[in-house]
Formats: sequence, structure tokens, C-alpha cells
Amino acid sequence: MSTAQTNDHATTDPLDFTGSVVLVTGGSRGIGRGITEAFLSHGAAVVICGRSEPEQLPEARGRTARFVAADVRDAAAVDALISDIEASEGHLDVVIITRAGPHRWTPPRSALGFTRRSSPSTSPLRFTWPSGPTA
Repeated sequence: MSTAQTNDHATTDPLDFTGSVVLVTGGSRGIGRGITEAFLSHGAAVVICGRSEPEQLPEARGRTARFVAADVRDAAAVDALISDIEASEGHLDVVIITRAGPHRWTPPRSALGFTRRSSPSTSPLRFTWPSGPTA
């Protein structure tokens, strides 16, 4: 028997994000852009945010990221960002927080441990932030 016949996991692509919605903060430049393009190339709908709109949105395999203006240092802006994504996309599956903002930046307390449930049948969305030195 082949591996595909004996192991169901061997037939599924762990990098297939088709149908997933991903948020990448700072997703228009540097490592954030690379992460955005990787998720786009693997089928995800990607929303990027930043304080100003990039001249060119990240693209990969015919998919383009959507930009939402948001300063993630502002708790109200984070709430509005999540609400925008839930309203437009219906759900949010993955959140990638890049080093957008000043060095040693710490997100607002409201974003730490943030949990929002889109519907009773979905898993809760959880923001966590690694502990470390703060300014």
C-alpha cells in the first residue's frame, strides 16, 4: 500500500489555506510582505494593515491582499480592524503580528489575550503576545 492509501494526512496539503482569512499587521513591507505573499500563494484571503496604504499591494498567484488602514498601537483601531474583517470576510482564521511600530513596542492591553467568537460553531480567535522587555 502507498502512503497515501494508509495515511489520510499524507493526502492533505498542510499549506493549503484555501478558504482561510489571514490578517498580517505590517504586511506591505519586509518580512510582513513575504508572509503575506506566502499566504496568498497558498490560497488564503489576506488582509494587511498599516498606518498608510502602500503604493502597491502584495500579490501572488493572481491573488491580491486587501489593505485596511489601522494603527495597531491604538486599541480602538484594533477593534475596528477586527470588526471590518469580520463584516467583509465573515471570519478570521490566522493573525500574524510583525514588528510593525517602534522597537520594543508592546500592543495595547486590550489586544493581549483578546478573544472574539464569530459564531458559536467556530473556534475563538485569540491574540497572544510573547512576553519580553518593554520600553
